[in-house]
Amino acid sequence: MRVRPDQDALRAGVLIGGLSRRMGKPKQLVELDGKPLLDYVVDAVSPFGPVYLIGDGPTTVHHQDLPRLSDAEAFQGPIAGIMGALQSHSTGWWLIVACDQPWLSKQAIEWLLGQRQQSSTAVIPHDANGAQPFPGLYETSFQTTVSTGGQGRVGISSLASAASVHSPRLPESPLRRGWASVNTVGDLQSALVDANDVSA
Repeated sequence: MRVRPDQDALRAGVLIGGLSRRMGKPKQLVELDGKPLLDYVVDAVSPFGPVYLIGDGPTTVHHQDLPRLSDAEAFQGPIAGIMGALQSHSTGWWLIVACDQPWLSKQAIEWLLGQRQQSSTAVIPHDANGAQPFPGLYETSFQTTVSTGGQGRVGISSLASAASVHSPRLPESPLRRGWASVNTVGDLQSALVDANDVSA
């Protein structure tokens, strides 16, 4: 049984606490075609519920007033951000996205929402390379799944096979591009070339 998108409260959380070692600067501030990556992501998720920034990284001028949540102290890596969001509210679902996903679209999010099931506490899509947790959907009771997996350096990808997690295969293009990230300078250069090709 699938859950209607309006059946449970939905909040959006954008992870901005990463170290961005491969990029050399906070990825959320990197500009693509004159616009910070964070702005693309916030624009995409805003129609679906209140938006929170997760982590202690810097933000852009346009989003300084968005509420902030801290990473959960008992965890490391992206799971710390997810748990920080889940621990902040007692009920509801979270749409968790990375700050470096400028191709995330309304249609991709709607596809993801359509994958929620009554018995699931998370929706973590996958492709041939494994779990693709961002964007993903996480219900507050997903905390139990994480705790069962152990604290500390719990890999979110390793939790995708848990019984309470629904892991559909990623949709085909163009929706699939919503799960792509700008991780390196090379990724950014490729994205700039794509943007110029589209505008040409």
